[in-house]
Amino acid sequence: MAMSKEAPISEHIEELVHRINVALIALIICSILCIPLVPHAVKFMRKELLPSDIEVVALNPFDNIIALFEVAFTLGFILAFPVILYEALKFITPALYGHELKLLYWILPLGLFLFLLGVLIGFKLILPTMYAFCSEVLLGQSTIFSLRAFIEYTILLLLSFGVAFELPLIMAMLSWFNIASIEAFKENRMIAYIVLALIGIILLTPEATTLLDVLATALMIGLYELGIFISAIVKRKNRE
Repeated sequence: MAMSKEAPISEHIEELVHRINVALIALIICSILCIPLVPHAVKFMRKELLPSDIEVVALNPFDNIIALFEVAFTLGFILAFPVILYEALKFITPALYGHELKLLYWILPLGLFLFLLGVLIGFKLILPTMYAFCSEVLLGQSTIFSLRAFIEYTILLLLSFGVAFELPLIMAMLSWFNIASIEAFKENRMIAYIVLALIGIILLTPEATTLLDVLATALMIGLYELGIFISAIVKRKNRE
């Protein structure tokens, strides 16, 4: 059902609605199918991210239900992602020219790799350390984590790390479209470092230790430098 560049706007809108509906149906079906997997996913998250002596409890009558749907939706989105991506590409690619298609097929694998790398680092390094630190700060009470807060906090932070790791790709795209130059990236390094440090401390490692703040800042600065490197490659490719 791919539309050509010359198709009327009404047909483009009709196709867009169709592809959105297909993606939503896939997301709903996959989320429902993932419901039986939620207890196993929560158990896995607790084992990998929390110290063994931490108890996770539902603090109100709706916590279990809300957490169930949040985890099922997240797993469903991961399962349905190939369908969502396929529908998006089928709608976008007919309107692109040859060089734009080459750029798109170069961006997608790199973007996915960077996102997964960010999620992996957050899951294996940042979150376990952060939760361990939080559990050690005691004021005369036992440590109990809210199930819903634990689920939401984990999903949000993993998503934040995945998005943060897209920084090199964003910089490369800005360079490709001549919106920002490599020289501008280099000249504004110190300002960028300060902004990235604030992002790392406030968004990626909130309420964490100084060590994690330094690590998050170093990661963001490293991603910025990687963005400059990739932008240089993109600039050479753009000249060819």
